[in-house]
Amino acid sequence: MRLAGTIHRYIGTSAETKPFVGQVRLEDNYVLTIADVPTGSTFYEEDTGWEYTYKGVERWELSPDSARTALIVAALDDVTGVLGEILEASRTANGHMAAGSELTQLQALELSKG
Repeated sequence: MRLAGTIHRYIGTSAETKPFVGQVRLEDNYVLTIADVPTGSTFYEEDTGWEYTYKGVERWELSPDSARTALIVAALDDVTGVLGEILEASRTANGHMAAGSELTQLQALELSKG
């Protein structure tokens, strides 16, 4: 057995251009080579949860498990949102601010009087 190549895993947003062989990086005018973007490399869009696989010649294809990954990311975002709402509700329960808030106890008491 021998190593045929090493894939690269890129992470960015859906608005970013996915890397490809021959692309010029603007920050340093470096031209990407096959060593930078070998076939089989992946690009994960952190804002959508979609993952793409580089098929060569500037061609990225949606990875087979990408839809499942996107569903998991969306579910985690939902859970995070609900937990944030619970935390906020606990901070303001009964008109009093929870410990560690930026309001002083006197300010919280005044706010609770309406």
